Amino acid sequence: MNAKYNIFFIYEDKEDIAQKIEKEIQIEIKNRFGDITTNYLSKSVNISHNKRNKIDQNGLNIAIYLGSKKGFKSKKCVYSIKNFIELGILIIPIIENPEDFNDFIPYQLQPINAFIWEGEYPEKRITIKILENLGLSEKDRKVFISYRRIDGIGMADQLLDILTRQGFNVFMDKYDIDYGRDVQHEIFQSIDEKSFLVVIESPKAYESEWISKEIHYALRTHIPVSILTWFNTTQTIEDTEGLQRIYFNKEDLYFDKYFLIKEEKIESVVVEIESIHSNGLFRRRNLLIRSIEYEFKTQFEYCNYLDNWILYLKNNKKDESDKIITITPRIPKSLDLYLLDKASEMIKNPRDNIKKILYHQAESVPLQQQYLLEWIIEEKLNIQIIHYIA
Repeated sequence: MNAKYNIFFIYEDKEDIAQKIEKEIQIEIKNRFGDITTNYLSKSVNISHNKRNKIDQNGLNIAIYLGSKKGFKSKKCVYSIKNFIELGILIIPIIENPEDFNDFIPYQLQPINAFIWEGEYPEKRITIKILENLGLSEKDRKVFISYRRIDGIGMADQLLDILTRQGFNVFMDKYDIDYGRDVQHEIFQSIDEKSFLVVIESPKAYESEWISKEIHYALRTHIPVSILTWFNTTQTIEDTEGLQRIYFNKEDLYFDKYFLIKEEKIESVVVEIESIHSNGLFRRRNLLIRSIEYEFKTQFEYCNYLDNWILYLKNNKKDESDKIITITPRIPKSLDLYLLDKASEMIKNPRDNIKKILYHQAESVPLQQQYLLEWIIEEKLNIQIIHYIA
């Protein structure tokens, strides 16, 4: 995957906001790529401000329009917006006040939903959206909440509500395990499907055998974990040293039958969870594809990185097949197989017997999902699904 990533800022008098976003983008890019040397990430992220330089249509592009009265009247801004629209490039408009929409957003962008620059961390929230649309963060937001019912149920319910409103698909055993189901099997399957664990470390959490099992399962399968630690927690959960934590001071919480997060703290918690979620899943993908690359690179003539986390391995032996490999950080789905099958169209003169392999790390795939995947594979005999243990 050697694509270039291009972020274009369009504005007339909002340079301060543009600079804040650019700074946050650079921080997030460093978090993802700073310690990575694999060829898969030998890519560049270019950020341009009000430039009409030739757009690389083979790259991945996104534009940000910073709305203002001057921008609305600017021929330069309107020209850039028209140009990006004609090229099919996504443009995200940003305004500070919803009431200014019609006066700050040119008519070409008025059908587009705008990002409102408000709250405590707007630069973090828009950066996550930018990276999601460039494919550098996970758009599919899912989370498994692990908690101790005796003292953590209130905050768990609060997080369920907050994260659901922020676009997360949230699992909580209280609501999502039906009667007559094998609880442990359902929990591990849900951790695989969500692939992101948020743990509420209340004072009694360390006593919970279930929480320890959920954390160990997640760590064994390289699933990212975020721990919310309360101010009055005197004993941490076993074997969680070094994991990412969000700490709550006494001033961050209030008591109403259970401890809950104060309104003024909620936004920072959600932003932090969003960042850990996107970074964690990206790193899980990267760890998997790096492991596969390391395993196969000596067996093939060369490897080429395509879009959508797809690796093409060309065999140096005439009588053996090439391989197209893709990965998923969650339970494999039919869409993963479709994208893998379509990837062969990106290769010039592929061999007739090219093998297509989908790797995953989920230890528990639902039976109905297995049947569907097997049915698809029966029609495409050159496709395999392999559970990979890194």
